[in-house]
Amino acid sequence: MLYQTLRPKGFSEFLGNKAVVGSLVELTRDSRCPHAILFQGPSGCGKTTLARIVATTLGAGGVDLVEYNAANLRGIDTVREITLRAPLSPLVSTAKGYILDECHQFTPAAQEALLKVVEETPPHTYFFFCSTEPHKLTTTLRNRCTIFELSSLRDKDMREVLKRGASHLKVPLEEKLIQMILEAAAGCPRRALVLLEQCSSLGSLEDCLELVSLGAPGEREILELCREVAAGRANSWKEVITIFPRLNTSDPELIRKALLGYLQQCLLTSSDPGEALRYSDKIRILSDDTFAGGKAKLLSMLFESSFI
Repeated sequence: MLYQTLRPKGFSEFLGNKAVVGSLVELTRDSRCPHAILFQGPSGCGKTTLARIVATTLGAGGVDLVEYNAANLRGIDTVREITLRAPLSPLVSTAKGYILDECHQFTPAAQEALLKVVEETPPHTYFFFCSTEPHKLTTTLRNRCTIFELSSLRDKDMREVLKRGASHLKVPLEEKLIQMILEAAAGCPRRALVLLEQCSSLGSLEDCLELVSLGAPGEREILELCREVAAGRANSWKEVITIFPRLNTSDPELIRKALLGYLQQCLLTSSDPGEALRYSDKIRILSDDTFAGGKAKLLSMLFESSFI
């Protein structure tokens, strides 16, 4: 896959979130890096990639850099294995690193079991927690981590991602296609590169545009939700709560940003001042992120915006 081939290997290759990257560069350079870091942010913004870069910069590599996906390994047995192995010396490197992806899916008991080893981390061991829903982590675990919040990439950085991808694939990039991929990817470089790679096998720009506009499975439901929220009909809320459970994503930020993008287009094309004001009010309601409240926060926003 293209997004795996072009995954950044060092800080200099990492695009976006300059303040976070700059802080991590300084911390690793001065040997002041925390032993427990929580990277939180929307899906595809580079949390796991950045964790790998920090780990390798600190000297953890090969068999001494271990990744766990808590979506599949979320129980107490996984944590017992980690707590038993963490104090042991590295086998081939100067440090050991544990990357715990989607860590919010660890059971409460598993999170509690991690507390002691995270609080009393061996000098040679580093923990990297990555989460799209950090509010689901226990407060005690969060408090033991240094938190870095990542955001989706801006269009300038996304254009550079597409430029690198097109160069690797040796395919031309039409401006119209770039714009559509930027809108469909919503700041997610992984999604942008997947779309670009799919388009590279098609014969015409028209086919590419059709592919991007159709989107991936689950995105049609998001589009349906966008249309219902924008319409603001009398039964909109009833329709919203019918669509919401069918959304094929666990990332509320992806949904919120899709809604904002859709409402922005509605506002730009509206010629009626009253209608434009209504779109503006909906944008205001949906402007706060959902990291603290997750899907419950998003649902509350949808409820409020449905009645405007």
